[in-house]
Amino acid sequence: MSEVYIKTLEILRSQNMPIPEEDFCKLLNTDKKELRKVAKELDDEGYDIKNVLCGGKTSYILVRKGSSSPNQHYNFLGNIKTPFLICSDYHFGSYSFSEQGFKILMKDIEEYGIRDVIAPGDLLQSKNVHRREASDLKYFNLDEQIDGFLKKIENELPSKTKLHTTLGNHEESVLGSLNIGLNILKRMAGMSPNIIYYGGVAKLKLDNEFQLLMLHGSGGGSYADSYRIQKIYDTLLEKPDIFVMGHLHLMDVISKPPNKHLIYAGTLQRENLFLINKGITTQVGWYIIEEYNGEKDKIIPHRPKVF
Repeated sequence: MSEVYIKTLEILRSQNMPIPEEDFCKLLNTDKKELRKVAKELDDEGYDIKNVLCGGKTSYILVRKGSSSPNQHYNFLGNIKTPFLICSDYHFGSYSFSEQGFKILMKDIEEYGIRDVIAPGDLLQSKNVHRREASDLKYFNLDEQIDGFLKKIENELPSKTKLHTTLGNHEESVLGSLNIGLNILKRMAGMSPNIIYYGGVAKLKLDNEFQLLMLHGSGGGSYADSYRIQKIYDTLLEKPDIFVMGHLHLMDVISKPPNKHLIYAGTLQRENLFLINKGITTQVGWYIIEEYNGEKDKIIPHRPKVF
């Protein structure tokens, strides 16, 4: 083992937040090429290293603390602060993407001074997810979807606002079958300073004190959709203060004592034939978490009128 290898592992084990690549190189007194080589060696040996990407810049963190304590099992992947906004499943690139909803969302971000937007997946419609969705594709070319979404973010999202993202099933379909290895969200986070990509699931630190966990979810609609998010929550090793899921295009807040919340994140995609046949009732909208301190909160739902 090289000295850089030993020191890299030592630093990673001592951290509970991602370390920017440039800072990491300074600590190691080495360059990015050597750091990336050592990170790959560690990954090959089974160390679960998360690469958090934003604006083409990478930060590194071990996913797990290596502790047997169920309350301190995972490291944080990022920071967010109140007020923040929760909205999933934009499906840009489909005819049913609500341009009106997006514009109102941007107005709320400006009005409430939002700096962090929680967006757990399906930002793009992508391709090859379900054959019956083909008729809803507005942009058949993936590059058109990527470039179009990045242009909207650049032109309409406030420059200081970050879009915190995790992998959705529509992005995963490209990564796993349509264009093997193409990670749409990773590519966009590599190009935009406003998009942060964490992978499949992300534990974020809220106001330097609380935990928010976000992931996309899977499966179709059912008669008891609230059961699904509760079942997943109950199986988690760590019980976050706020647990956010997307996928079902629902808006709902399920509270658990003393003051924990399970939130279905809404959508920017209007209903279409595929969703109706699947038994999913689309709820275009989002939540603004204006205040949360573990004892009280102010959660504002917004379901705009869209046509």
